[in-house]
Order: sequence, then structure tokens, then C-alpha cells
Amino acid sequence: MKKGEKYAKAVNDMVAFAEVHGWDAYNGEEPVDDRAHLGEAIFALLKEANERGETAGSSRFFRPQTLSLRRARMKQVMLTRRIK
Repeated sequence: MKKGEKYAKAVNDMVAFAEVHGWDAYNGEEPVDDRAHLGEAIFALLKEANERGETAGSSRFFRPQTLSLRRARMKQVMLTRRIK
């Protein structure tokens, strides 16, 4: 399983548990996405390709992603937990 898939599964499992049992009952570790450092490098590559007009293959290697509703909800709940 790829890192992104592991992270997504961990987030989905955590949210599914919390939806049934409540966030206060969740005692597991919060999932960590350790790929954030790749974002700057990928952005630089895409920017360079765009400046050279070589963007035809970019979307094949760096597909645009959208947040699933479950992930977006998890982020909203996590932010709420931190505020309390």
C-alpha cells in the first residue's frame, strides 16, 4: 500500500470510529502525512515546466487532487477539537 493510501485509510478509519463512538472516545494516534515536504519540490518542477511551456505531461504525473467529503469533515472536526 502506498503512503498516501495508508494515510487516507487511517484518516477514514479514525473518522468512521468518531462518527459512531464520538471524538472523545477516540484514543488512537492521529494520522500523519509525512509527504508534505514534497509539495515545494513538486511546485518548483511544475512552475519550471510552465515557464518553459512544457506542461503537456504534467497532469499525467501530478494529477490534481480534491478533498473527499470525509477528509474535509475530518479537518473541520480536528480544527474544532484544537480550538476547545
